[in-house]
Amino acid sequence: MINAVTESLAGRYTEEQKSRSPEDNSFAGILSDKQNTHLTAREYLATLSAQELRILQQEHRLADAINISELSNEGAENLFVAWGDKRHYQDLNNDGIVEIGKGKTFIFPPPNAPTAVKDAWDKTVANMTFSERIKAEGIFLAVQLTANIQEMPDGSYRVYSPGDAAYRNAFGNSLDFYFGMLRNLQKQLEKDLRTLGASETNNISFRLGVVREFIDNLQQATIR
Repeated sequence: MINAVTESLAGRYTEEQKSRSPEDNSFAGILSDKQNTHLTAREYLATLSAQELRILQQEHRLADAINISELSNEGAENLFVAWGDKRHYQDLNNDGIVEIGKGKTFIFPPPNAPTAVKDAWDKTVANMTFSERIKAEGIFLAVQLTANIQEMPDGSYRVYSPGDAAYRNAFGNSLDFYFGMLRNLQKQLEKDLRTLGASETNNISFRLGVVREFIDNLQQATIR
């Protein structure tokens, strides 16, 4: 149910909504229209028709209809970023997870990473196939997941999820952090390559190659 504040905003901007021309009834048209207002994402969502909300839902491949009262500010803001445009997503609560609508997803590099990290990563994966990119991102998804697994006194493990009090962002927002993380990953993968069985060699070699190239590209990106 839309709360009283949302209902008030919807009424306040009804005439603005009606004035929008039919040819603007597309995702690009909605973005253009929003840029001409001074409204927050949540406020602007309240001016949209059911059809326009469906356009946002379809753009982001969301399973459920958009319910404004269920959205965080971050989830609302990211509805106005073209699907897959990683450079413009926001992580307002800096938890390393991107909310789009009410959905949550992992994106690497995270929005709050330095620009040089994003540039270096784009160069690293530029010539990869889609499946290779997924495997490459999986290296860092594992870092995020590992940071939120805790061994309990009885020997069992607890996995923390976004929103849990103990959940933490595994990624810093400085170049020093990324260089340190990547060098530690490189050392661990080099050790794994020496000690694990032959069946794991190809997978480890791929990950090690990604990390080494990422380090090289990041070094180049920071000396421009």
